[in-house]
Amino acid sequence: MEAVKVRIQTQPGFARGLSDGLPKFVKAEGAMGLYKGLVPLWGRQIPCFMLKYLIVLLFGLLYLTSTPKDQYSKQLQLGVSFAGGCGWSVLCHRFTPCRYSCVLPQQC
Repeated sequence: MEAVKVRIQTQPGFARGLSDGLPKFVKAEGAMGLYKGLVPLWGRQIPCFMLKYLIVLLFGLLYLTSTPKDQYSKQLQLGVSFAGGCGWSVLCHRFTPCRYSCVLPQQC
């Protein structure tokens, strides 16, 4: 679906949406053309998600293992997860800037 999305964004008038663009794309490129965008997509997404899990796990381990388990509530666990997610978001934005995530210069 990423390949169809990129084609719709980069070629104005190609299609109105996925339901219109998918058959056109498969007819023009073939079914294997849908897989052309996987390597760049994974190249952006996999490092970001690896960083996410590292930050959330480290934050959770550093905080939650310093306190006995019976002393923290569900709200505290949720807060720790939320704080880890916010830390991940900030770091992920820092290490994967806009030039890696947008297709058109107008989107940046």
